[in-house]
Amino acid sequence: MNGYEKMRAEIEVREQEDKTPACPKCGAKIGTLKHTQKGKQVFDFWIDPHGQANYESDEFYTDLDPESIWECPECWEVLFYDEEEAKKFLGG
Repeated sequence: MNGYEKMRAEIEVREQEDKTPACPKCGAKIGTLKHTQKGKQVFDFWIDPHGQANYESDEFYTDLDPESIWECPECWEVLFYDEEEAKKFLGG
């Protein structure tokens, strides 16, 4: 089981036990948050033998003073600016 599958299984267990937190903005039951960090995403770009453009993620470079936000995946409202607070919210 990969990391994503494990996370989804844990979320399903929490939902069954009704321990999934609710978004304080929209009230949706959410077991994950969307995390956004400012920076630059670099991709490798090439044309394949069929003439199709291809992109592959290479590296992500954070800004010198990165701002991280954690948002509700349902309403996209910013809920947290601190990882520890986001972890507490999700039960970590």
